[in-house]
Amino acid sequence: MKRELTYFFLVFVFIASCKKYTINEIQVLPWDVDMAVPLINSTFSVSDIFELSDSAVLEYLDEDEGLLGISYSGNILSFNASSIVEVSDQEFSTTIQYPDPGLPISITDTVYESQIFTLDFESQNLDDIEAVYLSMLSGLFDLSINSDVAYLSNIKITIPAMKKNGVSFQFESDVSPGQNISDTELLEGYLLDLSQEDLGYNQLRIEYRLIIHYVPNTPSIGDEISILFHFNDPKLNYVVGYFGMNSIADQVDTIEIKLFDNTIQGHFQFIDPRIYVTINNSFGFPTLIDFTEFKSINQVTGEEIALYLEGLTDIPVEIPYPTQIGDSAIQEYYFDNSNSNIEEILNDGNKYLVWGVNATSNPNGQGSSYNFLSHESKLDITTKITLPLQGYAWDWVFRDTTHVDSGNTDIDDLDPLKELTIRLILNNGFPAEGIVQIYFLDSSFQITDSLFDSPTPLLESGTLVDGIIVEPAKTITDIDLNEDKRDHFINAKHFVSLVMMETTNGSDQEVIQIYDYYSIQVIMSLKAKITIEPDSL
Repeated sequence: MKRELTYFFLVFVFIASCKKYTINEIQVLPWDVDMAVPLINSTFSVSDIFELSDSAVLEYLDEDEGLLGISYSGNILSFNASSIVEVSDQEFSTTIQYPDPGLPISITDTVYESQIFTLDFESQNLDDIEAVYLSMLSGLFDLSINSDVAYLSNIKITIPAMKKNGVSFQFESDVSPGQNISDTELLEGYLLDLSQEDLGYNQLRIEYRLIIHYVPNTPSIGDEISILFHFNDPKLNYVVGYFGMNSIADQVDTIEIKLFDNTIQGHFQFIDPRIYVTINNSFGFPTLIDFTEFKSINQVTGEEIALYLEGLTDIPVEIPYPTQIGDSAIQEYYFDNSNSNIEEILNDGNKYLVWGVNATSNPNGQGSSYNFLSHESKLDITTKITLPLQGYAWDWVFRDTTHVDSGNTDIDDLDPLKELTIRLILNNGFPAEGIVQIYFLDSSFQITDSLFDSPTPLLESGTLVDGIIVEPAKTITDIDLNEDKRDHFINAKHFVSLVMMETTNGSDQEVIQIYDYYSIQVIMSLKAKITIEPDSL
């Protein structure tokens, strides 16, 4: 404020210096100066009015007419193959014994053996996995052979049911007495048939052929060849078999429905809310979905209301599943007032929607076809909640606190300030009306005064025809601050605004609609009358 006064004084001095006066001709009297300072000139659109969270978007429900809605999206349930089953990092071993036959002549002897090993699977949720086919995406198959036999040997290892491009795994090498040899094979591209011939599930047969070049009277340190296999960091591509009747997921998630940031009470009613639920399943087995809870929680009052979506949350639902690896089955649901109670709960301020879901594999037991999953398999249940901006509200009260930076206050002496008037101009193109009160607070957040002696109607609704604003309403309000209010206003450290709103005739349940061209213009200026004493110049 000092800057405005200084400028005025400089102009006055400049004009006065243009004419010569004698001392007797000059009569200097106090004079009053009116000063007007603009404070705010802002226009607020629909997107400025509503508080949108990260999961919410403002979108067109009817782009031709400009009708708007707010949509919230979120996950109800989500899990993938690795959260259900993985191949374990595992080792298995065997020994082939060849004691000295005690023969007087050199011979070439051949030994045939085979072993059956059971593959282990890691699972957080499944018991008794019965794998029939296992396709490998990556990993290593490490092989280590150590010979204590005194004779040069040739060893051949074959895994008939572990094939890449139709060819079974084979390894062959000569092994000298006391020698250790090793080999590593990439698991990528191998298909394991885990139920060959008389084998059970998850089993792998390994065959050995050992050709020994026996030489009589050769010193020996032992009579066996040790073989160690290691499935090193194996990753499955897909697995086929039976995964049992198990709880494969039990999750709780929350979606925040946030319309107004500082609402502290009120009644809101959206007349046509909608919920879309999409289930995308690429697991190849029957799955039963059971919603263990589905409710809304009012963020202000804590009130909880149970929500039902007919045919989905009220009864367990067996969802569709694909019949081919790599395919997906999609199921979509749509809910409105005709098959749910969402209109009852999506009102009265900001809410949390809480979902609890349990998923069970093979709810009817083992069927006639195998289960399957791949490394890309997933089950996602997503929701989109759309609130068309159609409805009504009443007794809607919100509170906002503005903090004043004392470093910007530049008024040292209030005596010259004789009058202080705030002018508020509102051009309201929204179908809402309300009363306002603004409190002045000191640095301890204690109320020192209020702008109005009582809450004052300031906001008038634009003209409505069939629920649509056809002409904005303009109101001009001058607020004269008496000396006490002036002092409290200037020295306030905080301002608290309380606004009680209702949509036009909201208490009578008159339905209004919000369109993209609605806006409200706020113009605020400060008018002051200052008395300037000549002695101060």
